Amino acid sequence: MNKAKQLQGHIQSALARGMKHHVIEKALAAGGLTMASVSAFAVAPDFTSLTASIDFSTAISAILLVMAALAGVYIIMKGGDLILSKLRGR
Repeated sequence: MNKAKQLQGHIQSALARGMKHHVIEKALAAGGLTMASVSAFAVAPDFTSLTASIDFSTAISAILLVMAALAGVYIIMKGGDLILSKLRGR
């Protein structure tokens, strides 16, 4: 808490002198220190016990099947457009 009061005193004295640049530097430094202290203690949770028994192979197969079907429809439509344009003479 002492550091916060010192920082507040620096900001107030800088404002009194009209040094906006100094105030911005101090505010950015305080924000950086706060973010560094928060992220230093962050530990990612371990979900391996929950996700170890899940098998996505059937879902992946279904997604690939749908994508292949859509690609097939697209190829048939483009081929039809190409044939019709050649018949029309364009």
